[in-house]
Amino acid sequence: MVMKYCCILLFLTLSNAFGQDIIVLNDGGKLEAKIKEITDSEISYIRFDNLDGPIFIAKIKKIKEVVFENGTSLSFSDIENIEAMSLEETKTFIVQSINNFAFQRDGDKAYTADFEGKYLKLSRRNIESGEIYENYRLYDFSSKCDFHNLSKRGNDLSYINVYVPRIVNDENRTGYKLVILVKGHEKGQLLLNALKKYNEFFKED
Repeated sequence: MVMKYCCILLFLTLSNAFGQDIIVLNDGGKLEAKIKEITDSEISYIRFDNLDGPIFIAKIKKIKEVVFENGTSLSFSDIENIEAMSLEETKTFIVQSINNFAFQRDGDKAYTADFEGKYLKLSRRNIESGEIYENYRLYDFSSKCDFHNLSKRGNDLSYINVYVPRIVNDENRTGYKLVILVKGHEKGQLLLNALKKYNEFFKED
């Protein structure tokens, strides 16, 4: 089955009117803009020299990357690589991303990830000593999940927010909100895309 990375919606606010985003085209051209939305097929944006003007649309297939006003970037070749991953490759990417860049909501402890069967296992890790705490939680990303758009903050921090069932006493319980702090806007988006991709493997045709 051809997987589509639908629901990849990255909503960006226009709160910082003094910064500009750069859309880098495959032919080397650049567009100075304020991006409104990125979907799986196109980017909607306003020209930076006319912020009160109309909304323009650029097709993803013509875009190499987006460089955001804070200096971070989003490469669409990376997104395409995730889309082409197998189930095992997706699991490996998720584990590596979490182990290298993911933290608890308040950032005082890092996450360590692994898979137990189809369940994502998250343990907490002491940032300074590297000690992994015994308590861990299992999340069932193979079930119905409610993914929110990536929440981008200052200092290149981003938050993944998703309602995902947890395994408690061998029972699949819904209603739990998992929040993952990721250092790096692009890394946060790629991890979110990978979690969505993993979830897609288990959806019925």
